[in-house]
Amino acid sequence: MGRTLIRSLILVLFWGIASGVATAAPTLLVCYPNAPGSTESAEPVMAELGQRLGGQAVYFNEVAAAEAWIEEHGQPTCAIVSLGVYLRWREDHGLVPVASTERRGKTHERYHLLVAQDAPATDLDTFGKAQPTVWSGLLDNRAFAERVVFAGKLSLGDAGVRLVSTAQPLRALRRLKSGREFEGHPVDGVVLDGPAWEELQQLASFKGLLRELYQSEPLPTPPVVSCATSDPAEVAAVVKALEGLSQDDAGKKLLQTLQLTAFRGPETEALARVVTAAEGDE
Repeated sequence: MGRTLIRSLILVLFWGIASGVATAAPTLLVCYPNAPGSTESAEPVMAELGQRLGGQAVYFNEVAAAEAWIEEHGQPTCAIVSLGVYLRWREDHGLVPVASTERRGKTHERYHLLVAQDAPATDLDTFGKAQPTVWSGLLDNRAFAERVVFAGKLSLGDAGVRLVSTAQPLRALRRLKSGREFEGHPVDGVVLDGPAWEELQQLASFKGLLRELYQSEPLPTPPVVSCATSDPAEVAAVVKALEGLSQDDAGKKLLQTLQLTAFRGPETEALARVVTAAEGDE
């Protein structure tokens, strides 16, 4: 009887650790599909961020790699994810918004569809009828692209716009500017987020050669979320540490490396509207 009890307790402890229920320190997972760099190249920055959190931070720009990490290590305490990934993982991982990222002083941004200056399309309707090929590093989730970014005004897929995901949007922009194909496919449009759009305005080589055909409604920046297995005390500690980065020089420098200006309170209502729009009639 005693041996059976001990064996049961060992099994409970083992499976608790393996599933991520018991963790030595809080973890933060960052997942931006098609973003610059790699998990390996980001290790120094993530190590510094992990020190600020009192735990571990990891970065992925591929969803499959991030999912493999979660499969091996269990759910992180918190994650910073793109809107597309948020929609993909929301139910499976029990994501709850706990903070928001601030980019250039804003917690909302628009997505911009750019076309060549001499493109015949005057709006999304005429653009879509030509069955164009659109490139973007942001639209990894079709429901997010079609129903949220384009608000149902542009049909994607075989009968509509062909959407190509790329980790090299600047190269796609150059091909759009010159009217050349990219990786064997035409470039009829490129979608950028707010910061990339603002940076593009400063590049003289693109002036007068591209124009904005469409801009989305303001959408929340990538959220900070907790997971179903997250310990509330650890979540609170991570959020406090993230919000504290903007309070000292070292933290501000780290934020700059992350291309952020601060962490703010969660945009719960705005994210709920994104979910409603993405789910549509499903």
